[in-house]
Amino acid sequence: MIPAAVLMMFFPQLAMAAQGQDLMASGNTTVKATFGKDSSVVKWVVLAEVLVGAVMYMMTKNVKFLAGFAIISVFIAVGMAVVGLK
Repeated sequence: MIPAAVLMMFFPQLAMAAQGQDLMASGNTTVKATFGKDSSVVKWVVLAEVLVGAVMYMMTKNVKFLAGFAIISVFIAVGMAVVGLK
């Protein structure tokens, strides 16, 4: 383990693959089509959250489950903006 760490310290370009190519770039359009802003996956996730929140509220009469919809929606929007899907 230590010899490998020493080699990586002396040859960081090999350890970090700075000169390599992005192997995931070809799937970028597929990911944006599947999970992007207008995709059906996001709509189904939000719909499922609304339904589960409504059912859980009816079962427990706890308002936190209704507020969960707004919180999840904000997390989805911020997360998609951070990863560049929006």
